[in-house]
Amino acid sequence: MFSTSMQKLLGLEAIRAPLQQVFGLQTTQDGLLPPPAWRGRLHGVLGFRAGAERSALGANDGEMKGMDANGLPPQVRDLARRLGATDDANLSMVTLTQRGVMHCGPMAREMQFRSKQTIDLWRPDFEWRASTGPLGCISIHDAIRGGEADLTVRAFGFLRIASLRGGDAAAKGEVMRYVAELAWAPDAILRNSTLTWTVVDARTLRVGARQGRTYGEVELQLDEDGRIGRVSAEDRPRQEGAGFVERPWRGRFFDYREHQGRWLPFGGEVGWVLDGRTSLVWRGTLLNWRVV
Repeated sequence: MFSTSMQKLLGLEAIRAPLQQVFGLQTTQDGLLPPPAWRGRLHGVLGFRAGAERSALGANDGEMKGMDANGLPPQVRDLARRLGATDDANLSMVTLTQRGVMHCGPMAREMQFRSKQTIDLWRPDFEWRASTGPLGCISIHDAIRGGEADLTVRAFGFLRIASLRGGDAAAKGEVMRYVAELAWAPDAILRNSTLTWTVVDARTLRVGARQGRTYGEVELQLDEDGRIGRVSAEDRPRQEGAGFVERPWRGRFFDYREHQGRWLPFGGEVGWVLDGRTSLVWRGTLLNWRVV
């Protein structure tokens, strides 16, 4: 794609070693190429590879009672109120910025990132754009729209390293991410009618959403203040080799602060449970947040 002289002109030669070390990219005289292990490494953070492949509501699983006019159990509406969610039907999305670190594997060095994200309040859609790598030269676009997962990774904004799109397993993983991040979009608890809720006990809720053929669900554990403290799932798709294996996945929210009338966690982290141990793959800090 690029000649050796063009690589030198663009500065690719100077960052070849850092890119190989951080992302495991192979290089040739024609340019940068993702190695066979690239998608597996990328999945280590984002949890999927493209091309692969209503619970009852009530105080007890299967028991329907006490729901409000919008079909929400009182425990769910109380959670939304504690987080500061409103009934304002004019609100449509949340925008936020973050910084943090990603880990591609237990033995890999961490990669710093900065990101901007939008979260839809009416549908299980989101878009996450991040920059990472040496001098922020690697950009990542991770999203789900209309039930289709979409991931693109580029160097310098124009050199495509990987492009992953579609697949039921990828979509399931992204839907699960959406519902796991309701702590950063509390108004969606009241606005998003595609969400399904199960009250497990006084401090445990299950929430899921369907996008087309795909359904994903996570469990929310409330902290001592009745806010979302932990999230978990036993079946989030994880790429292993050429396919997907559903693995346990865990997350944690902390450092709640009042901001624009909402109680938001300014810290979060997620990881996979592998061989009985949780391997952290993402840790971030909220920098800015607004609802529009």
